[in-house]
Amino acid sequence: MKPQYFLFAVLLLAVSLGFAKVEVDPAIEQLILNSPGAEAYPQAGALILMQNRDVYVDEDGDVTTHAHSLLKILQVRAKDDYGDHSIRFNDVTHEVIIHKAQTRMADGTWIEPEEDAFTLTSAPEVQFASAYSQIKQRNVNFPGLEIGAVIELEWTRKPKKEEKEEDEDESYGGEWIFGTTEPILSQTLSIRLAPGKQFSYRMLNSDKAAAVSLDKGETVHVWHFENSPQIMNEPNRVSSADIAPRLLWTSFSDWKALGEYVGSRFWSRVDTATVADAALTELVPDKPSKQEDYIEELCIAVQRKIRNVNLRLGRAGYEPNTADNVWAHRYGETRDKAVLLTALLRQIDVPSFPVLVMNRNIEFVDLPVLVQFRHIILGIPRDSDTLYVDPMTQDCRFGTLPFSRTYGRNLALAPGNSTLIDVPHGDLESRSTITYIDVKLHLDGSLEGTVKASPKGQCERRCRRKLKDMKEKEMDIYFQRVASQISQGATVVHYEMSDLKDLTLPAEVVMAFKAERYANRQGDVILFDLTPNPFGWASHGFFPQLPQVRYPIGLPAQGKVQTILRLQIPQGVTVGFLPEAVQVDNPYYRLDMAARVQGDQIIWEIATEIKADKVPVDDYQTMREGFQNLGLEKNRLAIFELTR
Repeated sequence: MKPQYFLFAVLLLAVSLGFAKVEVDPAIEQLILNSPGAEAYPQAGALILMQNRDVYVDEDGDVTTHAHSLLKILQVRAKDDYGDHSIRFNDVTHEVIIHKAQTRMADGTWIEPEEDAFTLTSAPEVQFASAYSQIKQRNVNFPGLEIGAVIELEWTRKPKKEEKEEDEDESYGGEWIFGTTEPILSQTLSIRLAPGKQFSYRMLNSDKAAAVSLDKGETVHVWHFENSPQIMNEPNRVSSADIAPRLLWTSFSDWKALGEYVGSRFWSRVDTATVADAALTELVPDKPSKQEDYIEELCIAVQRKIRNVNLRLGRAGYEPNTADNVWAHRYGETRDKAVLLTALLRQIDVPSFPVLVMNRNIEFVDLPVLVQFRHIILGIPRDSDTLYVDPMTQDCRFGTLPFSRTYGRNLALAPGNSTLIDVPHGDLESRSTITYIDVKLHLDGSLEGTVKASPKGQCERRCRRKLKDMKEKEMDIYFQRVASQISQGATVVHYEMSDLKDLTLPAEVVMAFKAERYANRQGDVILFDLTPNPFGWASHGFFPQLPQVRYPIGLPAQGKVQTILRLQIPQGVTVGFLPEAVQVDNPYYRLDMAARVQGDQIIWEIATEIKADKVPVDDYQTMREGFQNLGLEKNRLAIFELTR
């Protein structure tokens, strides 16, 4: 018997959901006794004493993963964070065995969970989607958690060989981040390959090299890190993948091989479609005369009428359900809705192709690693360009994409061809939101007016997501809260909006309001603060709060937000003071603020444009100082003087 098989055999024999006796490795006990306490890590909730992961790729290309970890509770909050642990897996192709799940109390006593603390459940995302019932998680609820207690967990995820087709080819690879929001004393990743198996890898954010050895014809790569610092949870910080050492590894020799692996599975599920005619009739009963209108109505129908199951690409595997099954279920995750829409477009003689997209703002690595891609969209070639459609999007006007779908490089899977592309995120106009605030100021300081917002891009997505499914009572409460953003005690006169469920119409929201005692009148002087934009979704939703940062920050979606205040000047007053114009322009954002008198109005314009995805630590102060202009009183105050 091979050494690794013997190891797993021994571990499997130890499996039990109710241990008769707690067995403690003396080395584990000593490690715990020598571990530091909360005083050494004042900002951490827990300390990871050990985090080991062993990956074995056998001669069939199947992957077995063994994990062993120790975690020490330092703060009360960690009891809630780590009291429950879940191991996700596909129970059609794999099984999970828990070898150890026990708690060492602060006094040195070891205890185990009761039998009912071990459960097997469907993943929360698929509880109402039986087509993905294979996505399971094995759960453990740890007892006796207190400050100073240590959790030990050891488990194995192994393939079910009997479920595999003889000629089924396997790929392997993944991503591992050597760092988390808790400090780690020791972490090790080993990848062992059976003879003849190969892989490529890339380490980012570290120059740590693998220790490579041969063991009876098997190649073993080991990466070991000690005393990995805690990654602090700062507002707007970049992903841990951009901070901690990050390993990407893959069995694919090139992008073509990766594309063939995913593409062959995708197209085979499109080719078997038999219900396309019936589906088209139901989804688009009145066939438009123009092909472009037919495409638009069909895409929107799939987006809106086929329910989304929010699983990222790969969570349910890479072989989609058939288009017929997706239609029968009337729901799907990213790969399945893409298969259905592709089959329906083909039925009306419209070619399309799937595109694997990153869907997260991290560094793209030019190494064919499948887990870099978390979503699928479709490309539809046209005479002069390509229309990109996300079958999962239900909150963007047709013809636009959520900005996150355009991050980094993406892989287009045309039949027989795989090409790295950059999915365009549209011109600035398609990502610009404008809000008009038209107000009339009275001499007693009261204010009345309207706010009209026309969101596009990411703002439109947030607007539709927020409002489109609200009931009337919920809408009343929401707009009253919005009015309160203008001034305490402000009231709503009325509100109206476009049909936000109709993705062919521009989004527009209008609210009329009144605000008593808005301006501050002091004798013959009226102090007027720039009326803020009350719609949170009509802004970038970003402000650099911290005086300094440890890590680069991630910026919101690139785009422009503009607010134009048109203030009717009361009769009998003159303008004594208006803010000076402000302009800030750097590689990350642009800010323009200007006020002017135009006839009997004051026109106040503020425009902010996000121009990049991230800001390095060294440039944070420059960016923050520019943004602070938005909150400075001298840039938001007008002074009126009575003349009678």
